Amino acid sequence: MASVAINWDKDWIRIAVATATRGTGRVLFDRALAVELPDANEELSTSKLGDKLRAILAKVGVNRGEATVIVTRGDLEMRQFELPPVPPEELPELVRFQARNHFTSFTDEWLLDFLPLPISDEQNVVLAAAIPDDKVRRIRDTVEAAGLRLRHIVVRPFSAVELLRSNSPSSECRVVLEPLGRQADISVVDNDYILMTRTVRVPESYTDEQFDAWLPGEIRRTIASAQGQSGAREISEIVVCSSAEEHRQLREDLSTEFHIKTSFFQPFDAVSTSSRFEQPDRINGFASLLGSLLPSSGLDSHVLDFLHPRKRPEQQIDRQRLMLYGGIAAAVALIGLFFVWWTFRSKNAEIARLEERNAELRQQTEITDKVVERVALIDNWKGQSTDWLEELYQLSVRLPDPDDLRLKSITFRALTNHGSAEVQGYLTDNVLIEEVRASLGERPYKWSSPRGLQETNERGFNWEFNTRLQAAYSAVPLNPAAARKTAGPTEETASGETPAKPASETEGNETD
Repeated sequence: MASVAINWDKDWIRIAVATATRGTGRVLFDRALAVELPDANEELSTSKLGDKLRAILAKVGVNRGEATVIVTRGDLEMRQFELPPVPPEELPELVRFQARNHFTSFTDEWLLDFLPLPISDEQNVVLAAAIPDDKVRRIRDTVEAAGLRLRHIVVRPFSAVELLRSNSPSSECRVVLEPLGRQADISVVDNDYILMTRTVRVPESYTDEQFDAWLPGEIRRTIASAQGQSGAREISEIVVCSSAEEHRQLREDLSTEFHIKTSFFQPFDAVSTSSRFEQPDRINGFASLLGSLLPSSGLDSHVLDFLHPRKRPEQQIDRQRLMLYGGIAAAVALIGLFFVWWTFRSKNAEIARLEERNAELRQQTEITDKVVERVALIDNWKGQSTDWLEELYQLSVRLPDPDDLRLKSITFRALTNHGSAEVQGYLTDNVLIEEVRASLGERPYKWSSPRGLQETNERGFNWEFNTRLQAAYSAVPLNPAAARKTAGPTEETASGETPAKPASETEGNETD
């Protein structure tokens, strides 16, 4: 995309076209032309001026691009003033705040830029410039009507000095003069910083010789003003941004009057041009156009730009430090994740080990449960068994005297829930059956008589009885000795006998 520098006044329209080579960023100038306006007294409207610019650009093959507009000293207000010492980053806000006290018609809508001057070590000295918003609006409308996009608005003397600084920098104090037809920019430059700049104009009736003869007096007044206002050092050189052939008389007059070095600076010798470039016949006024298209050096630039004024520097992001902090945070996060993973892995391994141990214990428990179950069955069997000898003993001590009772048979049976004994015998008298019932009921037994009491011819006995005794296992003491201690003697016979130990129980035995 082409970069176009434009400067217009009542007399001339000057245009310079350049392109930047890819990769290197080197600027090559393709076109430079000056078009004289037919009627200097007629001020063109925005649309007419835009159409004229479009037509001029179309002739050199430029249909679109970015525009840099160069304004003159008369289009703006410029002041030099001092500010208290503040950090450099706070200077832009302070300059705009103090601008109301130093500019005549300054408002918040005006565009303002400034250039710090290295004059005092104790104070901040700035050269500030402000342009009304209506002029900026007219410039923007004109550029857009020409089919271009407005990129920069710069001040003419500063762009010319920027070109000179890029080609021949100097630490001396010098005067830079740029003739422009019937007007000229005169700037006092110290160490490549503009301390003061003036734009002077002569009447239309002046010839070129009269114009050149008039300039030394204006240079002298400018030097005096700069030394009185800014404390400028002694001037060591006068630089004229033009061709020596066009201003021979001026060269002689300057050397004679000021007795200092006088040099002529050819603007087109300081830039690179393409093969199709054609230098215009008159080079006056092109130093500022060429200087405005040079690559900007950022905050170190000496050019005032109203569309890109100096502002508080944005806080620089230390990407390396952020990357370092991010790496540390990522490493900590990874270590944390690894620790969590290792913890879960260890816990899972512990859980697996405990589950395996639990399975082993379950197997052992199952074996133990089976043994306990078998022992319980044995204990249950023992609890449901009957000690038949003990039962015989109990019968022997509880039954009446042998002279009154004789047993015929005793049959013991171990049933599911109780023990049973079927007793058959003979009695001498039928009343003895109640004594038998009473003595056996103390065991206790459940009494039943399937066949009851019958008469018999057995020798010495008159009655025969058949009874069935039944006792629940829970009613039979498992520990006969303990039963005797708690219950005491159940019955004492005539001969003084006491009951024997209770029976240990059996199941499934049958004895006759």
